[in-house]
Amino acid sequence: MGKAPQQGDIAETEFLARATKKGFRVCRPYGSDCPYDSILDNGLIRYLVQVKSTSALHHKNVYFARAGRRFGHRGLKIRPYAESEIDFLAAYVVPEDTWYFIPIGALGGVTSLYLYSRHHKKKGRWDPFRENWDLFRQHQTPDVSRLMHIGRDAPPRG
Repeated sequence: MGKAPQQGDIAETEFLARATKKGFRVCRPYGSDCPYDSILDNGLIRYLVQVKSTSALHHKNVYFARAGRRFGHRGLKIRPYAESEIDFLAAYVVPEDTWYFIPIGALGGVTSLYLYSRHHKKKGRWDPFRENWDLFRQHQTPDVSRLMHIGRDAPPRG
């Protein structure tokens, strides 16, 4: 029997399936040297999407996910993704079966995400991006359009 599938592979496949069900065209790049895992096409724009996943609890009802790219000796260093590499970071919280779609500009250079469960008493910083598939749509509402540019208008927060 072969090796069990890795959580990251499952998350990438889940992203492809969900995005397709939402009416988007999605494809994966050939090769493993791309900084993105998928290309999402809404019929007008193609977005480069890096998929991350987590099952790691930081503390009760708050999950921790990496939002950067590993590099250096044994991949021990992490650097933020650049706007030239990806358009969105899609973070999948496995135990919650929940997606966060964060535009690269909104990340503001952070390399770690703390994603609040829907059961948490407070909303987290990334809550506006939870299951917000409208960020990928051709015609965005003013609220969604504002989220696309939130990181460009404000200094990064921790």
